[in-house]
Amino acid sequence: MSKEKKQKMRCICAGKSAVETVDIPASAEELSRELTRQNVQKATAILWQVNEIRCGTWQQGTFSFPDEAPLNTKLLIELRIFNETSELHLQRKNDRLIGRFRTDEEGEAAEYVDTLARFWGSRSDATREEEKHSAWMTLRDPERKLELTLPKMEDSAENTVYVGLVTRSYIGIHTTGQAGYVDHRYCRITAADMEEETNG
Repeated sequence: MSKEKKQKMRCICAGKSAVETVDIPASAEELSRELTRQNVQKATAILWQVNEIRCGTWQQGTFSFPDEAPLNTKLLIELRIFNETSELHLQRKNDRLIGRFRTDEEGEAAEYVDTLARFWGSRSDATREEEKHSAWMTLRDPERKLELTLPKMEDSAENTVYVGLVTRSYIGIHTTGQAGYVDHRYCRITAADMEEETNG
């Protein structure tokens, strides 16, 4: 990761952000309708289901997943559908999906911090070559026996070994009067190849 990117991750930034409460029936149709209503054109989707965590994309009004299986809201526990400017975060409560839609660059003044967390696993040279023309990339951690398939990064020119998730944490005042994080959202999947840091 470049020095510029690292420094940007370490600072408090100022901007605008708006939050809207969302409460919809737990169905794929209603979820699609909500994303269309919010004018989300293209986004990454992370779903926590009772049987697995699935990563996919939302584009042109449809969900796509690497296994090509459709979205099954009966198995859904929680979801985050996000891009550079917004995120829909919903949790299942009985037969409803309840949460919020947060969008940046409009609304009230907001301060935030962006952080990068690297996913477990990496992409071998052979894997990167195989996935050159694919819409998906797979991270593997053989020691932990973990495998995670993600949508390819927007800047897929970077054929990176390590991949991470950028999370934006919003700063606010708690009831105690102290500043702290009051919400966070996922922003993007990005390269997480880091140069070794030395002391000197």
